[in-house]
Amino acid sequence: MKKLIRDNLIYILFVAILWAITFPLVFWKKDWIFSKFTYFWSPPGYNSSRTEDLIGKGDSFLVPRDKSWTTQFKEFLSADTSPEMPALSIDLMKKACDYYEAREHKDPFLDHPSWNEKKTMLTGKAAITNNEILLTFDPKIYWNENISYVLQALDYYKRALNFSGPDIRVPERIELASIASCRHSEILLAYTTHVYQTEDFVLEKYLKDELGKENPLRKPSWIRRIWNWLRGKKPVARNLPLASNLSPKQIQLRVWDKIRRAEIYEITKSDFIKSISKTLRNIGKPLDVSSPIEALEMYERLLFFVSNNDSPIEFRRYRKYRGEIYLRLAKKDPSLYDKSILEFRDATSLANVSEIPPEILPALLVENFSLELGVAKVYFQQKKFQESLLVLNELQSKLRNVDERSVSVENLDKASLLKEYRFIRKTTLRQLGRYEEADEIPDE
Repeated sequence: MKKLIRDNLIYILFVAILWAITFPLVFWKKDWIFSKFTYFWSPPGYNSSRTEDLIGKGDSFLVPRDKSWTTQFKEFLSADTSPEMPALSIDLMKKACDYYEAREHKDPFLDHPSWNEKKTMLTGKAAITNNEILLTFDPKIYWNENISYVLQALDYYKRALNFSGPDIRVPERIELASIASCRHSEILLAYTTHVYQTEDFVLEKYLKDELGKENPLRKPSWIRRIWNWLRGKKPVARNLPLASNLSPKQIQLRVWDKIRRAEIYEITKSDFIKSISKTLRNIGKPLDVSSPIEALEMYERLLFFVSNNDSPIEFRRYRKYRGEIYLRLAKKDPSLYDKSILEFRDATSLANVSEIPPEILPALLVENFSLELGVAKVYFQQKKFQESLLVLNELQSKLRNVDERSVSVENLDKASLLKEYRFIRKTTLRQLGRYEEADEIPDE
C-alpha cells in the first residue's frame, strides 16, 4: 500500500491540489451547477409523456392506503386505541381546512368542534345513523395525519407544471391539493402559469413560421463565457426575438385569435377562459386587489373572447371590473380617471333592446345601472360634484331596476348598489350646499 502511494504520489498530490482549488468554486456555485444539470437533463417545455409520469406519481399519494405496520403495532400496544380514521379523502381535507380557517380569530378554548359540528361537517346531514357515528372524528387529527401525502402530491403536480404546456389537468389537480392543504396561493401560480404557457405554446408551434425566423446572435468568446460564469452573470440569449414587423400586442392578438377559432387540437377555448377566470377570482385574494396591473391584462384577454352581442352581461361585468381597477389606480395617477370613465361608458350601450332575451334583461339593466353609477363615482372621487350630480340625476329614472320594484335576479347584490347610490348622492348634495335635499335621502 505504501509503495502504491509512493509510486503515485504526484497524481495524488495533483488531485488533492485540484480539489482544494475547485471545491470552493463548486460549493459556491452548487445551486447554479445543479440547475444547469437539471435543465440539460430535463429542460422545461411541453412534454406530454413527462407530464403524464409526474401526474401519475402525484395521484398515487392521494389513493386511499392502509395503515403502516408501525402504526398498527403502536395501536396494538396502546391501552386506549384512538377512534378509527377514514381513508384519505381530498373532500374531507378541504372541509377540515375550511372549518379551521373560518375559526382563525375565534377563542382557542373553543377550537375543537363539538360532536354535532363534526357530524354536520363530515356527513352533510342533520341526522345520522349508528353506522355513521364513526365519521364524527376530530378533523384536526385527520388533517395532520394525511397532510404529508397531499403535500407530496402537490409537489409532483408543481413539477408537472413545468412540462404541462396547455394541459389544464395539472392546474386542476394543483387547485384540489392546494385547497386541501390550505395553500390557496398555489392556485394563482398554477392557473397563471397555464395561461402564459398556453400562449407560448401557440406562438412557438403554430405562429413561428408565420411571423418570421429567429436571428442568431454572435456567440461570445470562450474567455467571455468563463468570465460570465465566474461572476455569476446569466448567460447571454443566443437568439433574438421573432423577426416580425408586428408589434408585441399584434402578435399577442394573433395568438388569442388562434385559440378563439379552435384551430389547435391541444387547446380548447373553454380551458383557456377557465384559467383566466380562476386567476382573477382565486380563493386567497382577487388578482385585481393583489396585482391590479396584471389583472387589467387578464381582463383584456377575457374581453377578447367575450362580445357584447353573445355575452352582454359578462361583457359589462368585465368592463366594470377594469373601470374599478383604473379608478383605484387613479389615486396615484390622475390621468387614469379618463380610462375609468371610458370603460364604464363604453359598456352601457344597448344596440337593440327588443332583441335581448327577456330572461337576461333584468340582470342586464342592473349591470348598466352599476356602470353608470361607476361614472358618478369617478367624478365624485375627482371632487367634480356638479358632474357627478348630473349623472346621478339621470339614474333616478332607473332606480326601479335596483330597488324594491325590480325583478329579483340571482347573484346580483342590488341592495348594495342602491345603498351606494344613496350615499354618493347624499354626500354630493352636501358638498354642493344643498343640505335639505340631502337630508331627505334615506340612509338605508
